[in-house]
Amino acid sequence: MSNPSSPKTEATVIDGAVRFNAVMPDGETRVFELSSEALTQHFGAKDASDAALLAAFERGRTEIMAAAGKALDTPASEDAIPLGSGDFS
Repeated sequence: MSNPSSPKTEATVIDGAVRFNAVMPDGETRVFELSSEALTQHFGAKDASDAALLAAFERGRTEIMAAAGKALDTPASEDAIPLGSGDFS
């Protein structure tokens, strides 16, 4: 399966989750991984297809980036800081 990416955010779908980079206020670039569950529940992904997940990511980009900024102290797993449904209200 190919890993399409979103040209706006350089987000990619890997193993059913969206991985993306974000430049933090300290100037460091961090890698985040957003679950398909969060994209479905909170950002309206129609299904777990790569295209649907990336479209939902783009729709929720502002809120997702805000959550990423708040998750900096979360330990990274597999070199990415995880974001899930609990990170969005």
